[in-house]
Amino acid sequence: MNLEEDNVGVVLFGSSEGIKEGDTVKRTGQIASINVSENMIGRVIDPLGQPVDGKGPVEGPFYESPLERKAPGVIYRQPVAQPLQTGIKAIDAMIPIGRGQRELIIGDRQTGKTAVAIDTVSVAAPAAAPAPLQFYAPFAGAAIGEFFRDTGRHALVIYDDLSKQAVAYREVSLLLRRPPGREAYPGDVFYLHSRLL
Repeated sequence: MNLEEDNVGVVLFGSSEGIKEGDTVKRTGQIASINVSENMIGRVIDPLGQPVDGKGPVEGPFYESPLERKAPGVIYRQPVAQPLQTGIKAIDAMIPIGRGQRELIIGDRQTGKTAVAIDTVSVAAPAAAPAPLQFYAPFAGAAIGEFFRDTGRHALVIYDDLSKQAVAYREVSLLLRRPPGREAYPGDVFYLHSRLL
């Protein structure tokens, strides 16, 4: 994540067991990606694509989807012309949501915002997960959604509480000695979220 003249800053997604100072590190020549499969539908996975629902491994074939890619330009996007049905009658009757638009669920604490979205969530990075996994979880969800989009299907991506991702990003930044200031988020956290959305 840091690229300096005489060193690189690297974060580990898994356990640091067996890794020590002086070990040789080689680059793969590829950008960070997640292996996506049709069989991920209905499964709960972590940001690395590993199942965490106890139903055994996810079957292939797998397709590589980069965690970060440049979004299509506004001119190249199709106009919003189809409705999105949430299945919740009160929402579908009162609030027009179009497929292809961004929608924000706003409300006070404990009013059921997460409950509206929870049934369709696929990628999980709980509080016990390492900070890099929490930081990359929304990117993994978007990469899976992009696979279905690029194969002509509809995809719904839900980001629940991006402040948790900002906290994880701050932790990673502190570990990489990018001091963001006391009690503050790194200055590029806004750029991070705009890239994601």
